[in-house]
Amino acid sequence: ASALAGPPRLAYAAGGRTIASAGFFDDIFTSVKSSIAEVTKEVSVQHVLVPNRLMALKLQQQLRDVGVTPETVGSCAQQFSTCGSAKKTPDARMPQLRGRPGELVFKRGEMAKEFERAAFEGAIGSLQLVETQYGVHPILINARTGEDAPPAPAAASSAPAASSSEKTPAAR
Repeated sequence: ASALAGPPRLAYAAGGRTIASAGFFDDIFTSVKSSIAEVTKEVSVQHVLVPNRLMALKLQQQLRDVGVTPETVGSCAQQFSTCGSAKKTPDARMPQLRGRPGELVFKRGEMAKEFERAAFEGAIGSLQLVETQYGVHPILINARTGEDAPPAPAAASSAPAASSSEKTPAAR
């Protein structure tokens, strides 16, 4: 009968009470593991940095009209963005620059708080408008570590699908 009872649970005394160590340490391990996963999570976005909200709203509408894709956002970034990510000119201050035009890949704590919040909390595949101290950014959230991208919409419905999933956070 003891073979069916499972592995023995270890216990130790702490402050005059007995703590079941297996459960205690499992909880700590799970907490640390989830914290490490969150800190090391990366997000990939493409953005167009423009100086004012009016221009950003016009670009957002233009992207909706042609269909929000990494290619269309990259094209807008090359044409209109004031950020080095649009031209892929990495510098020592922006190690996040890589990939497609306007693309940034980063972890928490590396970008402006408003930009970071939208990138980590917005739906993958959504186009969002974010205001920061640097200007206004229409951003497309491409991917996040450990998360699956939503299924790609059919070509005929790509523009409506993108606009229905968009969110425009309030300016901060």
